[in-house]
Amino acid sequence: MQPKLEDKTTLSRFVANSFEPDKPKFIERFTRYEDPFLVNTIVLIVECENIVATSFYLTQSKTLTGLLITTAISVRTDLDDFEIYAINAGDALNISWKDMGIKAVRDCISRKNMEGIAPAMTVLNANISANEVALTAQGMTQAKWDGLLAKVEQVRLLNEKQNKMEGDKEEAVAANHQKFDDMWAVTMNICRAGKAIFKGQVRANEYTIATLLKRIRHDGSSPDAIAQRKAEQMAAMIGEWNLTVKDFGLVDSWIEDAEVEIVGTDYKLPTDDEGKLLVDLKEGPYNVIIRRATYEDVVIGIVIKAGETTTTVVELKGLE
Repeated sequence: MQPKLEDKTTLSRFVANSFEPDKPKFIERFTRYEDPFLVNTIVLIVECENIVATSFYLTQSKTLTGLLITTAISVRTDLDDFEIYAINAGDALNISWKDMGIKAVRDCISRKNMEGIAPAMTVLNANISANEVALTAQGMTQAKWDGLLAKVEQVRLLNEKQNKMEGDKEEAVAANHQKFDDMWAVTMNICRAGKAIFKGQVRANEYTIATLLKRIRHDGSSPDAIAQRKAEQMAAMIGEWNLTVKDFGLVDSWIEDAEVEIVGTDYKLPTDDEGKLLVDLKEGPYNVIIRRATYEDVVIGIVIKAGETTTTVVELKGLE
């Protein structure tokens, strides 16, 4: 599976830590792993960790996401009050209470569409202003109105800050793309050698990316951590796609380095040595083309849902 950037640095660190006590066994079989191999590997990992300041970005992103969700939910509570004001105002309004724009703002919150809240609120605010006298007669106060506007503005600013932070990280990664490729290539090389050395042993799991990734993302996470991850995905309208590519009709025959092209995106990624690929995608439908030399191409459609993992198994048929 193809981990996310922040997972790659963590996984590389795990693999390097496993390699250190096992180094004599590696050297016994393969001369490449003699000193200063481990030192050079650690240098690569540290450089990549420093480039994205992974822990900083993750911590700040989680904090911002939490604030966004909390603030958006509090907006929904205010909207309930404004809906009652509008319903009770009845014919005194210049439009139907259903057309005030309350539902549009509430829908944006429900869909975690943070960018859509501000423009939807602009429409609602204009209608509140045009019907201020009628709404005030039903209990609306200036303080209540100002409070709603303040919360919506906070959502806008928090979302803007989160987007900028993500953009800063992406720029840092793009400027140092080769270093990340080099780090990951070394990590995968260690994993292949480690699985060959410890084949049939439990220790091989320490060099199996799919196993390690499950450990750091799910298996080793508390319920709170898993819930937080889902909340972050929902806020960003992102879901996971978990793909496995295997040989048609064969059991446990995974296809490595199958090219997976997700149409309409920049993704054109290979499956790992267990035939797996795990990527985060914006919510929505996608067409995917899967290719591998000596196999027939396969085209499939997938639908990604925010906060959910979509699992797909594809079997490739060999060319006759």
